Amino acid sequence: MEIKSIKKADPKVVILHIIDEFKIGGAQTHLVCMLKSARRQFPDVSHVVVSIFNDGPIRAMLEETGIPAIVLKIPDTKLFVKSLSIVGQLCRIIKTCRPCCVEAHLTWSRTLGLMAARLCGAPLRIGFEHGDTYLKSAPWRVVNYCSQFNAHHIIVCSNALKNWAHSTHHIAKKRMKVFYNAVDLNRFDRDGTRAAFSKKELGLNETTMLFCSVGILGSGINKRVDILIQAVALARKNNNDVALIVCGDGDLRPGLETLAKKLKVENRVKFLGMRNDIPEILAACDAFCHAAPFEAFGIVAVEAMAMALPIIVPDSGGIREIVITDNGTGLLYEPLDVCSLADKMALLAAKTAEARAMGLAGRETANRRYNIDNYVKELYSLYAFPASSMKNG
Repeated sequence: MEIKSIKKADPKVVILHIIDEFKIGGAQTHLVCMLKSARRQFPDVSHVVVSIFNDGPIRAMLEETGIPAIVLKIPDTKLFVKSLSIVGQLCRIIKTCRPCCVEAHLTWSRTLGLMAARLCGAPLRIGFEHGDTYLKSAPWRVVNYCSQFNAHHIIVCSNALKNWAHSTHHIAKKRMKVFYNAVDLNRFDRDGTRAAFSKKELGLNETTMLFCSVGILGSGINKRVDILIQAVALARKNNNDVALIVCGDGDLRPGLETLAKKLKVENRVKFLGMRNDIPEILAACDAFCHAAPFEAFGIVAVEAMAMALPIIVPDSGGIREIVITDNGTGLLYEPLDVCSLADKMALLAAKTAEARAMGLAGRETANRRYNIDNYVKELYSLYAFPASSMKNG
């Protein structure tokens, strides 16, 4: 969409959302989820979304809901050299939209988008830190430290991420607000979701404890699926009937498939590639597991809880905060410890009734703590939007 075609649709409240790119990712899907909820609850609020770099599937999702989307299409080379040009383009969009609030998601958007918003006098400037913990070199630490002064608030998705941002980038704790990421519970509803496949179709027994893992299989942000595969192999060696579904793709996939063959569990570890039917995949599984040693939050773990699955996650990072008490909604294990993880897998496989009870407790917790409608309502309360903007308000 051309910048000149964007008009201020409503004189009351306009929010401009800036994100690095429109590819599928945690920050992008969370933004779409937020916007769908905002449209339901705050019908008088208008939205425009800008991607600095690349187009992708997220743009179509936004436009399906009637939200204008702009792609600047800036090549991702020599970005620091192009920074002033990007800020200039964003300034033109801000002056056209005249938003009362600018939200910036991910590091480049926070750095350049909030700078442009401040230069243009946007009344409210909000940065979202979703967990770009791999950007911790000296230049990025300086950039993140300086960028905080362009934001009125920085939204972080866990206390662990808040502490990390403070210790690594020296972002003031008083500037950060913890909002746990949330999900659309209407989409993640086990009772209303048909499983994508049966265990029989995978060549498994009906009694097999089927685990699910979801995440990019890339070396840039390594989710350590190798730990999951090794744990499955060890659990099976100890006579536990377990198997693993892996959703995701990336440059590490060939090596992970080779590892499964080497450990002789290639028939028990199923690689499904990138999927857009995660609720249906989760509905076919018995439990969820995760292995990244530091996850800022782990939205897919909440999605699994919403689907009434018990979860097994490392006792570290923001994802650990999702499990309120060990054995309540899931199990914790020592990060990167294959033996510890295999023991937890074996425990769920041996105690299926307890596993189901954990799943039900997880569903209740997701309803109470991770409902996207509650998230947006609380967020817009922070923005101090008028009650007249709210549906039936």
